[in-house]
Amino acid sequence: MANGQPLTNLSKTTIYHDVGKGLIKHKDIPASSPNGGGTVQETMSLSVKEGETIKITICVTATDSHGREG
Repeated sequence: MANGQPLTNLSKTTIYHDVGKGLIKHKDIPASSPNGGGTVQETMSLSVKEGETIKITICVTATDSHGREG
């Protein structure tokens, strides 16, 4: 967690991406354990025009059972 405390009530992990237009939610992944410790793997496909260069930012958050995302 952001405050350094261990997870005890993880509800889900959320993956966002940004290609310069702000964060867009890609996917919510339900927690397999409320104490965390799992592994998340996800494949993302984004279209890019030939010869175009874009910067992609990926953001991953954790949400607890009270709906607090961080």
